[in-house]
Amino acid sequence: MSTPLPATDSPAARRQQLLQQIAALGDLRPGSLVASYRKCGKPNCHCAAPDDPGHGPRWILTHSVQGKTRTRSIPPDQLAATRAQIAECQRLRRLVAELIEVSDQACQAQLEAEQPAKHAPAAAKKNPARRISSRRSKPSSSAS
Repeated sequence: MSTPLPATDSPAARRQQLLQQIAALGDLRPGSLVASYRKCGKPNCHCAAPDDPGHGPRWILTHSVQGKTRTRSIPPDQLAATRAQIAECQRLRRLVAELIEVSDQACQAQLEAEQPAKHAPAAAKKNPARRISSRRSKPSSSAS
């Protein structure tokens, strides 16, 4: 899933590296490519044969937008560029996941560093020799 941090990198340094890699990304395109074959329906065409896959491939890009599947046809001359854009989008998702993990580690380290300062040990409290009185005031008996 994510690449473990090298021992020499602090979370802050790794965070900077990840942000630089994200800034250097190229064009992004979500989704996946599917090759589609179809039969035209003409009885004398080669695709009418039982073992023939049909006409194609026709490349279709599919991805989800607000819960709905969107499809687009990709021309054959744009196939390589589309694959590169999809790969960049997947790379962005991996980098963001790692960035979140590194940021969480940095936040946890910061929280642990501040922990002793907020919760001082009992010996550091003011006036530790002071006793709490066990005497309680008697309830007033004003009812006669």
